[in-house]
Amino acid sequence: MEIATLRIPTPLGEVDFAGQANIAPRSKRILKAVRFQPSLPPGKSVEGCFGILFRFDEIEFPGHVLFQATLHSEATIQQSPHTGEALEAVEWSDGRHLVLVGTEDATSLQGRLGFYSAAEESFTYSPGALSVLASAEPGQPFSLHFLVAWNPLPEPQELSCWFAVEQPHSAIERAVGQ
Repeated sequence: MEIATLRIPTPLGEVDFAGQANIAPRSKRILKAVRFQPSLPPGKSVEGCFGILFRFDEIEFPGHVLFQATLHSEATIQQSPHTGEALEAVEWSDGRHLVLVGTEDATSLQGRLGFYSAAEESFTYSPGALSVLASAEPGQPFSLHFLVAWNPLPEPQELSCWFAVEQPHSAIERAVGQ
């Protein structure tokens, strides 16, 4: 099982992103973060945003892919899960800042990947973390993403972070150069 990690700084602390899969030996693996300019409705803005892409060309045998975002903070953090509108997300706040991490929901994954089993238990919310567990087929390219966005509280325009992390997978791939 190959594990890849990277870390992004946010106003609440660092967020670790980790991807695990049984990747075929000849498969190219990418775990990359880029500053991301989300497409937002007029008047909405975010202070910061990153797109994180976990992609590989081929899994070695049928199996699971785990992709997780974990917040490391010394502050007292309120956490709440958010779902809907093709999005699975977790919101973290210390009362002064809001950080939202989001990804595609099960229906979106199934539509994009075709073979993905759309199960709500594929998403796990635990203290300080959001995990995605997906099935991958051998011989097929595979990719997942997270977006992380933040703003001061109150947000200059309500729901700006929500809209920032609800971006199509293709936009993250373009931003990363894949």
